[in-house]
Amino acid sequence: MSNARLPSLESQHRKGQPCKIKGTPEFDRLRNLIRLSLEGNDLTGCVSDVVRESMTDLELPICETPRHSEDTAAPTALYEATNGDHWTKSDNWLSDPPLGQWHGVSTDSSGRVVRLTLWENNLSGSLPQEVTRLSELSRLGLPRNQLTGSIPSEIGNLHNLVYLNLSDNHLSGRIPSEIAELSNLVAIFLNDNQLEGCVPVDSLDKLLEFSLGDLQFCP
Repeated sequence: MSNARLPSLESQHRKGQPCKIKGTPEFDRLRNLIRLSLEGNDLTGCVSDVVRESMTDLELPICETPRHSEDTAAPTALYEATNGDHWTKSDNWLSDPPLGQWHGVSTDSSGRVVRLTLWENNLSGSLPQEVTRLSELSRLGLPRNQLTGSIPSEIGNLHNLVYLNLSDNHLSGRIPSEIAELSNLVAIFLNDNQLEGCVPVDSLDKLLEFSLGDLQFCP
């Protein structure tokens, strides 16, 4: 059974047919899937937690995804640097479940962290450099917290980043010039901080959404 070419599929019903299910990246593309009914079959295998996020009726086990050392180290460093014990919500953090089941963390089918979003979650402290080592990260959203200190210059290492939201914090210092290296960035929100300097707009040719407060764009 293959639906890899049907990314918009919302419902699939297979009854009384022998088949195997395997947690593959192609299966993960069915992100609109709401219900999967596979009763009456002799099934083996599993589906990934990426698929599970879009399904309300799941009758198969979740595949275990490998943990990559840097992808584990970064969220751990964030928790420790921002007073994680006092976060508003920290379900599964620093525990055994896969990273994709940690509150605010999403992973791809290989277990790599692709989203880290902790809106208004009582984070206090500085943004650790380890976060900039999440090489597959596409969305970083930490607005409406109490983050202090500067934006790490290593943020330019996040080449897959398309969304950056650090608004409504207490960040200070100059905008790192390395932001210019975020060539895939589509949205950036840095308003309501105490940041200085400017954002290099000429290098961010994919930028569609932004909110900078008192900050300006510069070449």
